[in-house]
Amino acid sequence: MVAFAKSSSAYAPVTPVIDDQLHILTAQQKQQIMNENEKLAHKPYHQQLWFISTNKTPSDFDPVNSPLDLETLGESKFSLLSLEQATVDFVEDFTKQYTNLNENSQDPGEEQAAWHVADYVTIILVAPHFKYKVMPLISDDAQDHISDVRDYIMTHQLNFKDYSQANVMDTVNFVSSFLNTKATNKKDNGGITEGNLWTIGIGLVILFSIIHYIRHRHDSKGPSHVDPEMDDASARYDNGWLDGVYFGENSGDDSFKN
Repeated sequence: MVAFAKSSSAYAPVTPVIDDQLHILTAQQKQQIMNENEKLAHKPYHQQLWFISTNKTPSDFDPVNSPLDLETLGESKFSLLSLEQATVDFVEDFTKQYTNLNENSQDPGEEQAAWHVADYVTIILVAPHFKYKVMPLISDDAQDHISDVRDYIMTHQLNFKDYSQANVMDTVNFVSSFLNTKATNKKDNGGITEGNLWTIGIGLVILFSIIHYIRHRHDSKGPSHVDPEMDDASARYDNGWLDGVYFGENSGDDSFKN
């Protein structure tokens, strides 16, 4: 089953796309994606979920110098958001292919509608010939709900290289949940950030320092819990011991008494 996006108006939202060229999903699973789009259509902030599987290679999109092979995206710096930055051209190509909307159109309405697709369309792309074979291409508006900490967490919850049916559906379910609970929630601000973590950490250190000071400021034993009298006795003992050594070494010499 292939559902292509059509629009009666340049400004109207396009129809969600399901183009499973590799026959990864069952009819029931495709219906599940359609049902998810029905839910999203009734959310305060409009979002869509597309599914595309293809045998195409990076050179099929740009035979000269493709930015889509993602080979330059190192494993150490890889994240969900870095994937989005590396696949911007991909989203543009799919928008043109499946909607017939041209971002370079002379018609201002069509041009605006084409650019707007990337704002609300998230694509689950399965492409076995790419370095990352399962790519959730998150819509621009949904990316606003992903802080650096949430990006780190989401990246480690997804498997980008296993294109088995089980993992593909895990990805679909994960992204659907994110779109339904976070990306379409006007109260969600993207979650905690790294800056927030530092602020919380510094605040806790200051708080514990204040508590420690309050608990021990009236403690006569002091932070080391040493009895002051015992401390003086120790000092007298040390002085006496040193005097004894001095006296012993200078036996018969009374010059020190002068």
